[in-house]
Amino acid sequence: MDQIVYALEARTCVTIATIYSVEVLPKWYYIACKVCNKKVQPYPPESQTGKDLLYSCGVCDADVTDVDYKYKLILHVGYGSSQKIKLLFFDGLAQLFIGKKTEELALEKPKDDIAAIPGTLSVLVGKTMLFKILITINNLKSDKSAYVVEKFWEKDDMVVQFGKKAAPPTSNNASSSDSADKNSDEVSPQSSVQTIYVEGFGSSLPENDIKTALSKHFSACGEITRVFVPTNFETGFFKGFAYIDLKGEATKALELNGSHMIGKELVVKKALLIRDSYTGHSGSDRGSGGHFGNVGGRFGGRFGNVGGRFGGGRCGGYGKCGRC
Repeated sequence: MDQIVYALEARTCVTIATIYSVEVLPKWYYIACKVCNKKVQPYPPESQTGKDLLYSCGVCDADVTDVDYKYKLILHVGYGSSQKIKLLFFDGLAQLFIGKKTEELALEKPKDDIAAIPGTLSVLVGKTMLFKILITINNLKSDKSAYVVEKFWEKDDMVVQFGKKAAPPTSNNASSSDSADKNSDEVSPQSSVQTIYVEGFGSSLPENDIKTALSKHFSACGEITRVFVPTNFETGFFKGFAYIDLKGEATKALELNGSHMIGKELVVKKALLIRDSYTGHSGSDRGSGGHFGNVGGRFGGRFGNVGGRFGGGRCGGYGKCGRC
């Protein structure tokens, strides 16, 4: 989830998330004119004289009575200790997701309580599912923007398997090390580079000093081919985390989870949802999409019955192959 929040380019990806709440203010639906399909505003009740409710349509510049109820459903989701995000369902997919038409569901809501949600929506809270989401330019500019959902899956076996892949190491003890060994065994044999995600070192030092400190701290873990410290899209300040490419296994690097660097405790875990390419500091100037073939393989062709649905191993569900 953190890699989604700190993404540096527009793309699609598949993630696991638990639904924590349904946003009700503003409403989870709106009323649209059937002619132009744009939002309309109802006239005050005291001015309604006819049998049908009258609405004002700014696009058609007319008063209309023929309207549709449409979903604009926003869910607050998260997974584990990662940062929470907002997911946006538009009308067509929301109807499949909920299983009811918007108008039918709106009638379940008490008219005198604007903060109330229908029972059909409240039962979503606590569910853990898979979502294919779109990261847009708006998401890159602000972490307050909701991510548009393009697809969803809720089959238990798919969620469980994906959850196992997404679970980060929580400590640097033996069980964590064993888990890292098992994960590395599943990586495609074609991949010679592992990428780790590091946070907790702060952002007070200059960029080159941070990269030098990271390179020195992880120098005993294998050959480092690239250190990348992302900056904020608008401010140019560091975001407080980094990606490090290592040749071969990442097991030793993962064991440094909880270690200290420049007086701060580090969080180290395997990068799971990574963009296909990024601009780094050392090594080749080429994008590192080829380095991440193991991600596509694990969540594509090597991910059991989830594989074919997420792109059949071609792009791992990142929307690059035209099949996602």
